Amino acid sequence: MTTTAPPPALDPTQAVLGINNGPGVYICDASLNAVSPGIGAAWAAPWEALGYLSEDGPTLSPDVSSDTLTPWQSTSPIRSVITGKAISIQFILWQTNPQNMGIYFDSDTSAATNPDSYSFDIRSDEGGYIYSVGLDILDGENALQFVFPRAQLSGNGDVSFSRGAIVGWDVTLSALDDAGVLAHVIGGTVTPPAGTSGTSGTSGTSGTGTTLGAN
Repeated sequence: MTTTAPPPALDPTQAVLGINNGPGVYICDASLNAVSPGIGAAWAAPWEALGYLSEDGPTLSPDVSSDTLTPWQSTSPIRSVITGKAISIQFILWQTNPQNMGIYFDSDTSAATNPDSYSFDIRSDEGGYIYSVGLDILDGENALQFVFPRAQLSGNGDVSFSRGAIVGWDVTLSALDDAGVLAHVIGGTVTPPAGTSGTSGTSGTSGTGTTLGAN
């Protein structure tokens, strides 16, 4: 009897570093129905880059909740029922501008179009803005993208103002259901641009206060 050897399980080419591709994180108003440009392609309008993040980068956090079903005749469950699925992305924004503070404070910054001179109100009677969010990773030829078609601010961390430290705006955006989809995952290999090694990300700048939210 002959058997076929399974494919090798140890493949170093599949060990991917979490390196940003360009600015790396993008956002836009969910009502615009923006889609990913695809791996290896540039993110164009209406997507806007969020600029520098803290050195920890973005963190994806999936969560599954379930209920176990235990019969009368046993002390151990015989079934488990999935009752909820969720996924969120968390990062600390290192650029202070109307766009990023609008996300952090869940506020409308549409009137703050000039990043050199702006003002806006943090209101109690507005919020719940819904965004599309894109994460773009590129390590050599390995590319990976995550896109939340609909996401909403679900948490924000404290902001410290101190000497010797960049002011960071800590936000968590949680995916909302979009016809049964929480997120799109796109992966594969691409050819790095000529003259680059493809193993280090490039920096980018954020937008200048365009309205991003959609109730």
